[in-house]
Amino acid sequence: FVYYPNHTLESRHFSENTFSNINEAILFYNETNIYGDNYLKTYEQPINIILVSDKNISLIFDEINWSKSRTFSRDNITLIEFLDSFTNKDKLPISDFFYKNKIQDLAFQEKSNSLINRHHLRLYLIGKIENKSIYFGSISEDDDLRFTIMQFLPVLVHDINYNIDESREYFKNLLINSSLLSHYEYIQLNNFTFNQSTQKEYQSDGKAIVLYY
Repeated sequence: FVYYPNHTLESRHFSENTFSNINEAILFYNETNIYGDNYLKTYEQPINIILVSDKNISLIFDEINWSKSRTFSRDNITLIEFLDSFTNKDKLPISDFFYKNKIQDLAFQEKSNSLINRHHLRLYLIGKIENKSIYFGSISEDDDLRFTIMQFLPVLVHDINYNIDESREYFKNLLINSSLLSHYEYIQLNNFTFNQSTQKEYQSDGKAIVLYY
C-alpha cells in the first residue's frame, strides 16, 4: 500500500472498444503486465485472470465473501482512516497499479485478519465482447512488507508470494462451484515473468484463466 496525499489520477477508458474474442483483445493491447510504477515501468505483475461478464462484478465477489478494496486514487481516504485501517484489516487500502497508463477500475481482497497476508485482485475494464465486459486482472498473495521506489518516492509496500499460479488456482477453486459461473478456460499469455524491481522470477506457467459469467 502507498499513501498519496491529495493524489488524483484520470483513468483512460477503454470500455468502448469491442472485440470478437479474447485473443483479439490481447493482440490489440499487446501488454500482459501491470506496473506499480507507471513512469519507470517497474514492479510488474503478470495478468493471470480475465473476467468476461454481463453481470455486476461485485456479485461475483459477494458470493465468495471477498470485500471491495479501497484505493488512494479512487477513494477519499483521510490520514485518520488510513491509520485506522491497520486495526480494521478489511479496510486496508491497496496501492494503484497501472495497465496501459490506466489505474485499476476495481479491486477486491479476501477478508483477512492479517496486516501482511491477504489475497487481492486488481481489475481493468478493457472493452466488450458483444454485451459482456472484459476485465484483465492480476491476482496475488501478499506475504511480506518491504520498502521500494514507486512514482519516484520511497514507499512501504507489500511483497507478494512469487508463486502466482498458486494464487490463480486458489481463486479458481473458490469460484468453481459458483452459481454465476458459465465456464472457464486457460490461455497462454505470459512467456516472460521476471520482476525487474526485485530481480526475482515469478513461479508461473504463463497462463491466465478466463472466467465467463
